Amino acid sequence: MGRVSKAILDRINNTIRSRIRVNQWRNNSSVLKWFTNLDKKKNLTFLVFDIVDFYPSISEELLSKCLLWAKRYASISNTEHSAILNARRSLLYDHKGNTWEKRETNNQFDVSMGAYDGAEVCELVGLYILYQLEIQLGVDSVGLYRDDGLAVMRSFSGSNADRIRKDLVKVFQSCGLKITVQTNLRSVNFPDVTLNLNTASYQPYRNQMTSRSTSTASPTIHPQL
Repeated sequence: MGRVSKAILDRINNTIRSRIRVNQWRNNSSVLKWFTNLDKKKNLTFLVFDIVDFYPSISEELLSKCLLWAKRYASISNTEHSAILNARRSLLYDHKGNTWEKRETNNQFDVSMGAYDGAEVCELVGLYILYQLEIQLGVDSVGLYRDDGLAVMRSFSGSNADRIRKDLVKVFQSCGLKITVQTNLRSVNFPDVTLNLNTASYQPYRNQMTSRSTSTASPTIHPQL
């Protein structure tokens, strides 16, 4: 069922991407193209966020909401809808034959990183979130690379940046997701290139032991919410 669901979701996601204008990045090249096309970079600051435990945090309610939204842009039959949800029913057994289930659910719903269609489920949820962010978030541009998000906004004061941070958190909370956020950054490592607004330049980022994001000014760093 996972392979069937993967094929269905691939078609749905590709159709949605072709019909709405959001930045769902799938490689470094797409991130760099977005960065290169930003106007007046010296007037911008970065906002970077991570979705905490993205795969396991996707609930049946959220996936159902995303599928309902997706039907605005792609044809999804009742059979295909059921196939995607049925592929989420998973059981894990220990060596004694006992089943392991999530504590917060009793219906075996799960989006696992090892599932055939796990990445495609996350892409669909990501498209839905990006659509919501474009509507509700007061930034110039926002994008998502798997579970990592990046946005640019005009060089706001600390209070305005914090207001946008709170709006961002609310969007994810409405989806049952948690994020970590950093604002007022002039340079970031995303995902493995360093993007610099001061110099309007980028370069490879290879040091995986250093901090994820850096700034020429003191960034506003917010803990897990």
